[in-house]
Amino acid sequence: MPLNAWCAPPVSRNAPVHISADRFHFDQKTGIGIYTGHVHVTQNALTIDGERLTVIAPPKGPVERLTMDGAPASFSDVTPKGKPVKGHATHMLYLPGNQEIHLDGQAKLIQERNTFSSARIVYDTKSGVVTAGAPGNRVKATLVPGGQGGAEKSTP
Repeated sequence: MPLNAWCAPPVSRNAPVHISADRFHFDQKTGIGIYTGHVHVTQNALTIDGERLTVIAPPKGPVERLTMDGAPASFSDVTPKGKPVKGHATHMLYLPGNQEIHLDGQAKLIQERNTFSSARIVYDTKSGVVTAGAPGNRVKATLVPGGQGGAEKSTP
């Protein structure tokens, strides 16, 4: 599988982060915000959904990290070729500065019909590198050959 098949769109990860939720608590002194209930986050084509979001955004600084918990927490994005990539886990960490999404606890990453499952998956949206595995746990992958969603072309 070519590495560029896992790349994220060439859009600015310095774009605004939009968040909606049922409830919100923010401590201006520490820069920690907690959102609960049907939390939805967007930044460009990236969306993250879950039940509880903790945002670390120091005063006078950019958003450093977003930690989402859910049953499961999920994300979706689009590659430069317009292909959807999505994943879910019980715990998710998004680092906007590093452009990484860390999936922990029953983690699964899907692009078209290719899937990766592990206790832990790190998806680098900038480079397209997927790293999966955790001590004492195995990685499971299903790779479907062919282009166009894995459909094979026939020749006459």
